[in-house]
Amino acid sequence: MYLLSSLSHYGVMLVAKAKLVDGANAHVLREARCFIRPRNQSDAPTFTELMENDGIRLRVEANFATQACVEALKASLVGD
Repeated sequence: MYLLSSLSHYGVMLVAKAKLVDGANAHVLREARCFIRPRNQSDAPTFTELMENDGIRLRVEANFATQACVEALKASLVGD
């Protein structure tokens, strides 16, 4: 997704939903959602920079968003 502050630079947005389900009776115990917006960095990459070297910068941004989402879901579902 492009950054509103600089339309030629991009970041990764991630939205995910998770459910904690009781396996014995399939009862949903808790639900959570994360919405991670692109980081607004001074060195945010252009589209070309995201795709260079087999998309290594894209993977870095996706990994950051994924880890932030996992932490948010963990806090919501488990309370850590």
